[in-house]
Amino acid sequence: MSQFKSTLEQWRILHEVVEAGSYLKAADKLHRSHSSLNHAVSKLQRQLGVPLVEVKGRKTLLTPIGEQLLRRARLILDEAHALESLAKTIEAGWESEITIAVDIQYPRALLADVLKQFAADSRGVWLNTVDVFLGQAGDYIRDATADLVISEVLPEGYVGDPVYRVDMIPVAHQDHPIFAEKEPPIRLRELSNYLQITPINPDTTRSYKTGWQKSQQRWVVSNFDAALSLLLSGTGFGWITAELAEPYLAEGRLKSIDLEEGPGYKGFLYLIAPRAEELGPAARLLSQFFKSDAKLRSILTPTGSEGAGLLPPEAPIDT
Repeated sequence: MSQFKSTLEQWRILHEVVEAGSYLKAADKLHRSHSSLNHAVSKLQRQLGVPLVEVKGRKTLLTPIGEQLLRRARLILDEAHALESLAKTIEAGWESEITIAVDIQYPRALLADVLKQFAADSRGVWLNTVDVFLGQAGDYIRDATADLVISEVLPEGYVGDPVYRVDMIPVAHQDHPIFAEKEPPIRLRELSNYLQITPINPDTTRSYKTGWQKSQQRWVVSNFDAALSLLLSGTGFGWITAELAEPYLAEGRLKSIDLEEGPGYKGFLYLIAPRAEELGPAARLLSQFFKSDAKLRSILTPTGSEGAGLLPPEAPIDT
């Protein structure tokens, strides 16, 4: 790499002179003599071979070339400040990167709200989010491949804070044949004769064929949005969160399937730190935002007035 003709300090001085409008005002702010600033800018112009500033009256203004170059230089100055800030942050023990694995049943709008709060105090930390579903979350917990995990699975030996109550209900398009062929209430095992749309992370190697995941015919998609699109098209039935289904049920585009065993599955998503004792300050802060949000929404704990519903995810079907 060839040697640079200019320095960050020269561009910083030029920026301050232009912002202040004169060498004298910039000198007061930088606690330097105005002649030293004048010399620095003049040297920068000679090194680049282009005019950067011009003096009109008592004001020091950018030339058109100066405006274009300083606009780019300000981006570099901002990056340099961010780099130094990150170095101080890491030295103080703040992580440079954290990873969270989030069950896809956790609403993405809710996730965006929490992350927006965290962003204001994140100090430049890199954040990786991974979508997980069903038992895959347990793998991230046991293998400690994420700093934080939002999971419906709470493996033995781990503790978690409930951050979201899941209400999963079976739904289908209003014209789905199940409503014409079956008299409600329908037995859970009868659903296995119809095409089921199931959101499961595509890179999981597990097979889920019990409880509300069991069906003779099944199409797997990677998220609830994809599942919802198929359900609205009249393709199959599926279990989705009541929150996601609510507007379409109100419009009549979807209908809930009345089950003999109960209204659906109710459970909780937990926030888990696989290695809580090693959690850094950034991950702890993000964890607190999730917990505070759950508290504001008055999430009921599993020991509260509402427990799990009649259809847990791995409940066997009576065949």
